[in-house]
Amino acid sequence: MTSALLKRRRFLAGATGASLAAGAALRNSALAEPGPATGSDGHPLTALGALGKPSDHHPLFDFTMTDGNGAAIPLSRFRGRKVILHCWAIWCGPCLRELPELDAFYARHKDVVTILPVALASGTPASVAAFYKAHGIAALPVLTAEAGAVQKAYGDVEMGLPDTLLLDASGRLIGEANGAIAWNAADASSTLAALAALARGT
Repeated sequence: MTSALLKRRRFLAGATGASLAAGAALRNSALAEPGPATGSDGHPLTALGALGKPSDHHPLFDFTMTDGNGAAIPLSRFRGRKVILHCWAIWCGPCLRELPELDAFYARHKDVVTILPVALASGTPASVAAFYKAHGIAALPVLTAEAGAVQKAYGDVEMGLPDTLLLDASGRLIGEANGAIAWNAADASSTLAALAALARGT
């Protein structure tokens, strides 16, 4: 990754509502019970715009997720598809407020682009499944990953959560939005279509 992108990630990690460095302490704290979700009031989906020229795009190195059945799934399995990779955690307040919107968005648009909601530093897949059930999350798949492995894939730079990444069909990182996204915005569907076209890859 270029130094400019690394600096951007460091800045974003400091600006967001939760960081993975704080996750271990927060996971069992009151922040794990933030109260009823009220909507993310987040960035527009257009925040996932391109990072730069094609020559500036950077590959997202592979890491392994675990699904609700305990199966290991490498990110590289999704090469050839357009992917929105959404990193979140059960102890992250902003993540929880946007999760119902993402759940509804996934139900409507899962055939347009592959959406992978990956819970980091959040316990086992069974823990995440129980969390989904408790919060009425019905459509999103259960996926977890080791926070350290994902941070290594990003270049060992501190991550802020939630963080949403757009990958093209070649697996390259071409867009990023740090912080919650307004998945229920009126223009979200048309914006997704434009992003899917951007992510076709070469």
